[in-house]
Amino acid sequence: AGGLLAREGDRRDLAAALAALLADPARGRAMGLAGRRRVEEHFDIRQRTAALEQIYDRVSASPGPPPGRRAGHRRPVLAAR
Repeated sequence: AGGLLAREGDRRDLAAALAALLADPARGRAMGLAGRRRVEEHFDIRQRTAALEQIYDRVSASPGPPPGRRAGHRRPVLAAR
């Protein structure tokens, strides 16, 4: 298994899962290594940066206010003291 499951909001279930992990340090190490391997295989900072740059370019090139901002909405300004 790649992880532990606990029912949402069930503190006892979560505590039982964590207790099982504490009772088996080798399993915890194996899960940690598997998680790191998954991140290294599936997430690349260069790809994420390029994707975010594309989103930024699309949003900044579109006319009108940015998504989520109403027309006429003013941005707060901080004054230097």
